[in-house]
Amino acid sequence: MFMPEKLSRLQIPAKGLSAWVMFFLLISCSTEHEEDPDPIFTYEREEPQGSEELHPQKEAMPYHDRDHISIDRTSDFDDMPAPPENLGVLRNYLNDPESVEVHKLYKFLGYGEIQPLNRNELMLLDIQNRQLHQFDLASQQSTLIAEGGEGPGRLSLPYDLTVSEDNDELYVLMQDMRIDRYKCDHEPCEYDQSIPTDQIINNVAVTDDKNLAVVSNFNPMEDDPDAGSSLITLLNADGETMHQFGETYETDVPTVLYDAIQTGNVAYSNAEQLVVVWFDAFPFIYLYDESGELQKSYQISPFLLSSIYFDAQGRKRVEMDPGSFVSMQPLTDDSMVLIQVQTRGERVGEPAYEDTVYEQRYDFYLLDLSDDSSWYIGSKAREASYNLSVLPLESGILLNDGGELSVMGM
Repeated sequence: MFMPEKLSRLQIPAKGLSAWVMFFLLISCSTEHEEDPDPIFTYEREEPQGSEELHPQKEAMPYHDRDHISIDRTSDFDDMPAPPENLGVLRNYLNDPESVEVHKLYKFLGYGEIQPLNRNELMLLDIQNRQLHQFDLASQQSTLIAEGGEGPGRLSLPYDLTVSEDNDELYVLMQDMRIDRYKCDHEPCEYDQSIPTDQIINNVAVTDDKNLAVVSNFNPMEDDPDAGSSLITLLNADGETMHQFGETYETDVPTVLYDAIQTGNVAYSNAEQLVVVWFDAFPFIYLYDESGELQKSYQISPFLLSSIYFDAQGRKRVEMDPGSFVSMQPLTDDSMVLIQVQTRGERVGEPAYEDTVYEQRYDFYLLDLSDDSSWYIGSKAREASYNLSVLPLESGILLNDGGELSVMGM
């Protein structure tokens, strides 16, 4: 998300702003660089108190007993044959920021989502201010496509957006049980249709045949976790449910399941024709075909998994522990995805409600879904109260530093 993300609240550049990504627990702390251990990954967590349960529990995670394909620091990006040029720019920025020219684009006061529309334009969904913008990278001019309100073509409760493979359609997810479709085969994009859904959803991806994969909703006040729940729902172009699939976190505490599902994310690999699923604060990535069969899964290491303490009534107690969360962005026209793992370390200085500063570490990996190879691009360490995220563009990198948008390599 593009937002002035305060780490004191730990708002993140991905979906699922829930307590699962606010407080963290050390589950896996191994690293390939044993001679130079990272202090962030040697943190020891607090044990539960009294009758509390600590979540997530590894044995309750989806497909916990499966053999996962490793994503780690073993293979270096510099050894990759024919690496993508835009990620070479990112590698240079991580190694020597002064060597890369950075051009400032825009400053957002709210928070939201960013998606490339084509090589020259971005779609910017300002969730807080309920505005949809089409941004031209060359002129640095923004066109307002839609704004807040009720009814067709208005942004009531916007939360996510995605672009079709051929870049001719844009889908904006609303949390009042609808998805708005915009036609973008001419400029600017124009509202086309509202697609009703039978549930509140948090994340959407469009498949190559224009079906919609969404993260299923779970209501802890109404739904029974004993009945089971699927993570992903596949909708047709009219919003009708085709089928559901994907394991969720195994628990009989409704509020725990709700928190876990709220951090689920979905994307679609057009090159591999697979639905890609991950949780913000779990180190796993799952790939399904459209029939719902799990084809393969990956595990990222090192990684600090999220934690939260629940009592018998499902009430939460949280601790500001170090920890990680993952976000992922596809590269243009191929099977590769950029993986970003942000790990928050200890607080720096005295706490402050608005601007508490924490140690931060960002690790970047390139994953090729076609052959399961992965390459470690590098890391960036800093002390800040805002989050940092990057978005690969066709000919460069978009840098989002707490709502400040900049481009590199263009």
